[in-house]
Amino acid sequence: MDNLVADKVYVKPDEIDAMVRSLALYIKQSGRKFEQVVGIERGGLFISRPLAALLGLPHDSIMISCYTETGKRSVPIVKGDYDTSLDTLIVDDLIDGGTTMRLLNKYYHQKPTDATAVLFWNTDSAEPDFYVEEKPEQWLVFPWELDREEGTE
Repeated sequence: MDNLVADKVYVKPDEIDAMVRSLALYIKQSGRKFEQVVGIERGGLFISRPLAALLGLPHDSIMISCYTETGKRSVPIVKGDYDTSLDTLIVDDLIDGGTTMRLLNKYYHQKPTDATAVLFWNTDSAEPDFYVEEKPEQWLVFPWELDREEGTE
C-alpha cells in the first residue's frame, strides 16, 4: 500500500479485491470446511460477500457496532441472528482493539469449528484464524468509509 497520507492509509478497491482473493485461497488451502459465511456489518460485508462467493458458501450478516460518527458508543449495538448450528466463518474488515470479537463471543456462542477471518489484524489483539496482513500503525481508511471522510454521509 503506497497510499499513505499523513497518519492515514487509504486502502484502494483493487487492493481489497486482491486481499479477498488471497484470503479465499488461504482458507481453501487450510483444508477447513465451513457451511456459511457471516459478515459483520458494515465493513465486514464488503469482504464477506465476495469471500462467500469465492468459497461457494451461503452468506448471512449480523451487526456489531461499537462506534458512532463521533466516537465510541456507551452501549454497543448487537443485532441479527444466524444459524449457529452450522460451521461458520465470521468475517470483518479488520481486528483492531478486539472489542467487536469480544462482543461476538459474548452474544453468539462460537463453536470450536467456527473461525474468524479479516483482511487486517492488529497484533496487540487476539489473533483471528485467517488474516491477510498485519494492521499498520496508521489509521486505515477503506473505500466504503470515504463518504464519512468527506462528511457527506
